[in-house]
Amino acid sequence: QAHSELEVRVQQRTAELNQSNVQLKSEIDERQRAEAALHSSIATNRALINAMPDWMFRFSAEGVFVNHKGATNSKFPLPSDQFLGKSLQEVFPAETAGPFMRCIQAALDSNEMQLFEYQLTHDGTPYVFEARIAVSAENEVMAVIRDITERKRFEEDIQTALNKERELNELKSRFVAMTSHEFRTPLATILSSAELLEHYGHKWDDTRKLKHLNQIQQSVEHMTGLLNDVLLLGKAESGNLTFKPISINLTEFCRGISEELQITTKTHEIVCGLPQQPIETQMDEKLLRHIFTNLLSNAIKYSPQGGIINFDLVFEEEDALFKVQDHGLGIPQTECDRVFNSFNRASNVGNISGTGLGLAIVKRSVDLHGGEITLTSQEKVGTTFTVRLPTNQRVEQDG
Repeated sequence: QAHSELEVRVQQRTAELNQSNVQLKSEIDERQRAEAALHSSIATNRALINAMPDWMFRFSAEGVFVNHKGATNSKFPLPSDQFLGKSLQEVFPAETAGPFMRCIQAALDSNEMQLFEYQLTHDGTPYVFEARIAVSAENEVMAVIRDITERKRFEEDIQTALNKERELNELKSRFVAMTSHEFRTPLATILSSAELLEHYGHKWDDTRKLKHLNQIQQSVEHMTGLLNDVLLLGKAESGNLTFKPISINLTEFCRGISEELQITTKTHEIVCGLPQQPIETQMDEKLLRHIFTNLLSNAIKYSPQGGIINFDLVFEEEDALFKVQDHGLGIPQTECDRVFNSFNRASNVGNISGTGLGLAIVKRSVDLHGGEITLTSQEKVGTTFTVRLPTNQRVEQDG
């Protein structure tokens, strides 16, 4: 009986050992599968990380570089063998290190990814980088840094193109509004005079016929001038308006153009302040005519009560300094910076006709001379335009 009990115990113990062995083998197999999966995961993650074209940095909570993975074909301006173990403040300039550190603290506090853009210079070339910062371990973050310089340039190019398209659309709208307004009156005059001549011309004397014919001619000249201004501005915008300097006597030129404009008005007096001694220089006479015909005619037009218009010329070192001053409507201060834009007109001109092209043509003509134009203005007091043009070679003549 004792022998039988011993056999039973041995069998039970053997069964227990067998069960333990099976369980142990199962655990060993499970651990081996887990280790294999872990190795596979590590290998996969390593492959993914190595495949990423970005820099990866580990930072401590204090902002110290702990480890890194370099990026392929990157010009990231950091000496990789020198910055490990250093703080952000030791590696980056203050304007970058400060915001970078704040993003690290924000990521640790919120456990949410932080996005940070910054700029660094390498070999004199600025580069823009994007850092994505996320918690990777206790008191530690991982920063994935990508060079986004080309993307930023592309975005800027797109924005520039959009701005140009917006400006073009605005110009088109202004052009349509201007032409519909400026062409309406002369076309109506031409149509009215032509119809009157057709129906009543046989009853009128020559004086009355001539009056309506003159109205038609003046309207055609007005429209022709408008079209010429549009074409001239188009040439300037497309770069086809060229600078062709010739020898020109500025004193005689200014006197001549003031006399031409004086004939057009009986209520204004153009007073010239010119050097007594004739002075020759190299400038483009056609462009000069565009500049001062527009400035003087504007001074006349926007001084509806008449009065004196001053036209002065002085020389300062190698520059010719012209001033055109009126005592008319003036330009609102908030609009002075837009007066040289195409199709732009001041808000206080009322019913005075105009295209908004004259000052745009003036500005292009001054630019082609390599000069500058400025203005000072006050409403109901008047406007002064100052044009400074380089004289290149200036020769003083006797007599």
